[in-house]
Amino acid sequence: MAADKKSKTEKPTAKRIKKARSEGSVAKSPELFSWFSLLAATILMPILLGPAEQKIEVLFYTIPRVTLNPTTTSTTAMLSDGFSAFVLIVGPIIGGAALVAIIISVAQTGFGLFYKSITPKLSKVSPLKGIKKIFSPSGLTEVLKSFVKLVVVVGLGYSQVHGLTSLLSTNSNLAIGSVTTETAGIVLGAARMIAGFGLVIAVADYARQKKMLTKSLKMTKQEVKEENKDDQGDPTVKGRIRRMQMQMSRQRMMAAIAKSTVVVVNPTHFAVALSYNPKISPAPRVVAKGKDNIALLIKERASQNHVPIVRDAPLARALYVSTKIDDQIPFVLYKAVAKLIAFVFKLSAFAKSQEMSHTTPSAEIPNELLIKADSIA
Repeated sequence: MAADKKSKTEKPTAKRIKKARSEGSVAKSPELFSWFSLLAATILMPILLGPAEQKIEVLFYTIPRVTLNPTTTSTTAMLSDGFSAFVLIVGPIIGGAALVAIIISVAQTGFGLFYKSITPKLSKVSPLKGIKKIFSPSGLTEVLKSFVKLVVVVGLGYSQVHGLTSLLSTNSNLAIGSVTTETAGIVLGAARMIAGFGLVIAVADYARQKKMLTKSLKMTKQEVKEENKDDQGDPTVKGRIRRMQMQMSRQRMMAAIAKSTVVVVNPTHFAVALSYNPKISPAPRVVAKGKDNIALLIKERASQNHVPIVRDAPLARALYVSTKIDDQIPFVLYKAVAKLIAFVFKLSAFAKSQEMSHTTPSAEIPNELLIKADSIA
């Protein structure tokens, strides 16, 4: 097992990462939600306290008076004002915190539901596995992290409460509004400090989770090779398919030679079969072409089907390098090919059965085509 882990040196492929995500294996720190939400609440609170401050102050004066002499009307009015102030403050805070939680969730895990991760499994509720998890390195890390957070949060909370107690004890004549403002400021300050500290821990935890996940998804060289083979197909099978496709294409090409108008040859290096039917195409088309052994096969098939074979080395070379099968001849060779076909149409039946010679003037063939043909001859 140890040797297997050491051999996992390759980064996870996109397919492995996608599969892990579908099973719910994503780097995430649940605490980012709570700390960001708390920070959002501390930012929204002062903004929202302004409009509600007057209602709160009125409530502080109203509650004792109504409590001493309650009536249906006064009690209803007090509850209505209290609920209004509550909704005015708490509603946007809850909404803002929820929005922040959604944004953080999407930022960590992206969109999508991980059905496999939420599917109930008996192994997840195994007491033995739970105990092992607690005493595992990751479990001990969580315990230590929780202890550090507890100490820091208690320390920060105590320092702020102590400051508030000192303020109230030394300023006993403060108005209720001032007490409320000072208390809210101290509480919000403490909450921001705690949220800031929690965020530092949560970000560090997220980085650790991401590193651990990447490490757990690492692959061996053989696994990467097998996955690539699955994605791209077995090279042996692909090679066999490619050979079959080439063979079928060659068979179609050879079959087309029987209906061609003329085969232009080099005489042995290149062979190009042309078909000209004005009703189908305004210009002659290349129905077959090849060099060396394929050129000999083209000549043989043309001879078997009584297709005229004409030796014209410059034109054969130019056609070979400038066209593909089923292409019309290029415009620059129209004049040269027209003369060739006119030459073939004038041949007698006996002459057509022989390999004839025809010479295309070099001025009618672009020099770059001849240079290109020389480079592949």
